[in-house]
Amino acid sequence: MKISRAVIFDMDGVLADTEPIYMEITRDLSANFGVTLSSDQLLSYVGIPASRMWSEIRSRFQIQQPLSELIRLEKIARCRFWEA
Repeated sequence: MKISRAVIFDMDGVLADTEPIYMEITRDLSANFGVTLSSDQLLSYVGIPASRMWSEIRSRFQIQQPLSELIRLEKIARCRFWEA
């Protein structure tokens, strides 16, 4: 199949700067488990998949919730933000 024309949209950081929103969601969710993340710590997770970020946070701060639950809670928080 030959593609003669295509459009690629990279809205994350190009058309909309969503990182501050995602950092706030991560900070709030972490706080629910007694974890306080600094701005520098949050910046270190920019650009990596949520699964890797939560795996590292979970390990570093000994959060007992399963990784799948942390990712699920983050997705819920993101959906709530965008619905508001």
